Amino acid sequence: RPVFVVAGVGNGTGDRLFAKSGYRVAVVARDSDQAKKLADQINSSEGEAAGFGAGDYSYKSVLAVWDEIKSFKWPSTQQPGPIRGALWNAANGVFKNFLDVTEEDLNLSLEGNITGAFAFSRQAVLTFKENEVDERGARGTLLFTGATASIRGNVLTSAFAVGKSA
Repeated sequence: RPVFVVAGVGNGTGDRLFAKSGYRVAVVARDSDQAKKLADQINSSEGEAAGFGAGDYSYKSVLAVWDEIKSFKWPSTQQPGPIRGALWNAANGVFKNFLDVTEEDLNLSLEGNITGAFAFSRQAVLTFKENEVDERGARGTLLFTGATASIRGNVLTSAFAVGKSA
């Protein structure tokens, strides 16, 4: 069965839907306990999942977690599975008044919304290139979620909006 990687767990990210649709789901979160908890929920009801903790969404951390997923031996087969889908839902939200945003806040937002997203998408595309073309003529699917702040920020979303609109 193919693998769908979902980075950034939360309500409505599709991880359960992907599992119900026949994918194994690799759940990625900064907090490994949160990722494992969601994977356990999927395993107990809808399908096969594994949780992976990234620690943060730096370029290096995203590459490391991607390598871990690619080599992960799924319990049902004791072999890695072909990664056919990837969803970037992760973000580092900074919600402060514009004049209260620090350089550290801005860097955190850029890491989660741009640097990590770039590293994730690059690894997804490189992985998809290794796949055979499927019956739809595709090697994989890469998806991104956004946020309302990407098109309509407000006084508390200046650092978050800049990352989501990029």
